[in-house]
Amino acid sequence: MSIWLTATSATNQLQFWGNIGWAVQLLNQAVTPQLTFRIRTGGFSPADPIVFQTTDSELFPGNLGFIIQTTFNTSFTHTQVPDPTLIGVAVPYYLTVSYFGLGNVAIAGPVNLTGQVLG
Repeated sequence: MSIWLTATSATNQLQFWGNIGWAVQLLNQAVTPQLTFRIRTGGFSPADPIVFQTTDSELFPGNLGFIIQTTFNTSFTHTQVPDPTLIGVAVPYYLTVSYFGLGNVAIAGPVNLTGQVLG
């Protein structure tokens, strides 16, 4: 998911809101999924600069004895000043996610990234 923002002044602030629905499938084991959500600028690859990140995780006990689908929601807000070298330029911002841990995790939605330039 991506958005484009254009700051018109160095006194502007860029504000971002994100919301991601995700699900874990539990299968008779201890599960510790950890998702890191990032806003990157310029692109969505690991080499592109990170302007914000947050991590969400859940810990489940083992030996559940059956498979269940458990859903979660991660929301965040972030505010920053614009890069002074990019005033007047439309800048792309990308929402990315990385996963670490045990178990099967799916981005179930909804997924939303919204931004605004505050003057």
